[in-house]
Amino acid sequence: QPAAALPGLDPAMAVLGDKIRELFGLGELDREILVRIEREVVASALREMNEQLERTTREHRSEAQERIELLERRIAKLSESLGMTEAELQRVMTAKSIDPGVASIYKSVQGLSATAVQAELKKTLMSKIFEANVELQKQFKTPPSP
Repeated sequence: QPAAALPGLDPAMAVLGDKIRELFGLGELDREILVRIEREVVASALREMNEQLERTTREHRSEAQERIELLERRIAKLSESLGMTEAELQRVMTAKSIDPGVASIYKSVQGLSATAVQAELKKTLMSKIFEANVELQKQFKTPPSP
């Protein structure tokens, strides 16, 4: 009787059972031997597949762990660099102690547009105001002569 007709035999294993019986020269009446060989072959194949799965899983875990460690080192370097930058910024701010001046009411720098109406006249006026300011500052710096 072919292996497919054996009770309890997985149909997918029937072909394997027939091949084993053929290889070992087992007759139709040697069902017990065939079932025992099938069980041993299946158990051996399952053990091998399980071992291969465990090896593959270990390799993937190892690769993932290496990647995690690399990323952790990168994060540590970036954190250290950020800390150094923050410390340097704090040091510069402390060292400068520059009077920030009066806050401007404008959100951006104001200036004279080249396309403004009477731009040349405005430039001339600004220049005269600047020169007068410089002259005034000079007068305050030099003591009056007696």
